[in-house]
Amino acid sequence: MRKEILLFLIIVIIGGCEGQSDFVMDPTLQRQYLNDSTSHVIPDNWTGEVKTAEEAFCIAIPGLEEGFGKENINHQKPFVINLIDDIWVIEGTLHQSDSEIIYGGTAYIEIKKSNGAILKIVHGE
Repeated sequence: MRKEILLFLIIVIIGGCEGQSDFVMDPTLQRQYLNDSTSHVIPDNWTGEVKTAEEAFCIAIPGLEEGFGKENINHQKPFVINLIDDIWVIEGTLHQSDSEIIYGGTAYIEIKKSNGAILKIVHGE
């Protein structure tokens, strides 16, 4: 499934994204899934360095929506973003009320700052 998602990301044309209200910077966010394989898929219409969290979010959101469903991804907003060792780490928010049991997880993506390559895209369980 991950290979299918990564293949799709090669094809995805990145559109605009809605804006900063859909994500927040979180300096406590750490890299995860370190034992999972890493790829280096650069989106077709991206060139150059990913200088801001907003740029990273704009790269991430189309692939996440296509891979995991727009409704699912919209429900995970706001996403949290952190820059760790020149890798943008982006993760969805799991919303839960006190009396609710939640099954599933959140979307997670890593993007290389220097060139916009998508290194990893996963949905937690």
